[in-house]
Amino acid sequence: MWVGEQSGGMTDRELAETAADGLSVLANPLRLRILLALSETRQPDWEQRGMSYSDLRAAVGVEDGGRFNYHLDELRGRFVGNEDGHYWLSAAGWRIVDELYAGTFSGSHERREGELSYTCDADDEPLTATVEHGLIEVTCPTHGTVFDMTLPFSLLDDSDRGLDDLYEYAFRQAQQYVESVCSDVCPHCGGRFDGPDVEHAEVKQREYLLVGFRCRRCAVAFRLPIEQIVVFRPPVVGFFDDYGIDATSPALYDRSGEWTMDVHEHEDGFVVAFECGGEQLTLNLDRSLATRSPSREPIDDGDEAKLTEERNG
Repeated sequence: MWVGEQSGGMTDRELAETAADGLSVLANPLRLRILLALSETRQPDWEQRGMSYSDLRAAVGVEDGGRFNYHLDELRGRFVGNEDGHYWLSAAGWRIVDELYAGTFSGSHERREGELSYTCDADDEPLTATVEHGLIEVTCPTHGTVFDMTLPFSLLDDSDRGLDDLYEYAFRQAQQYVESVCSDVCPHCGGRFDGPDVEHAEVKQREYLLVGFRCRRCAVAFRLPIEQIVVFRPPVVGFFDDYGIDATSPALYDRSGEWTMDVHEHEDGFVVAFECGGEQLTLNLDRSLATRSPSREPIDDGDEAKLTEERNG
């Protein structure tokens, strides 16, 4: 069990005891109705204008004033703010409302499974997606699981969204996770990371340079090939876009036969080079994985032959 430091230096046990006190406040349908009623005040500019006491009570539909006041008071401070007779959701209140609408606490969906229109970038075998318990898992018949990601239950309830749609959404969600990790912000808890730790490993019969991070607060760990870290960065996205390849979607790997990538490690960092359409984009990364001096230039026949020879050993 992870027993590292959590928020405010608390251990898991202390964090659980503190959180249980806060979560127990929500274990009442009327209190959740109050939060949902306050969410109706959400403005396009996110200004917290709030609701008057009378409007809030009418929206919730409670005739007994004493009962309503008791439950409203239980929410004040942690989930509801108030001033000058008006009430609004706190940041914690908004988080709860968002999860309620997403179906996190009450949602369910039928198991779905089927073949995607995408193929494995290693062997061109068709990929299969399975959606169950709020998780999409993408598998290759040769290499097993190649991707997984949690999804909102409300998204899975939408029958108009096919498996390709769910995979594409999850892929972009993973992109946001990677960007957050590279910014030293855990996408799960907002904590900071230890790392990056770099190792060479074989994945899908290929040699990769893997970069690992571990959150100091919640202990979640990420272990990613270095190209997955840089492929979503603006110079790379723009480079592929010039050749009609969307680097922010699974199509990037579905069209992997049209581009190549090389990674070299040196004392001060890494060099990542992408080639596509007779052109090369080179990214120099420091040890923190920050991009330094990207360059883009055409490849002449001599350079291309040399690079091909180096790849083939």
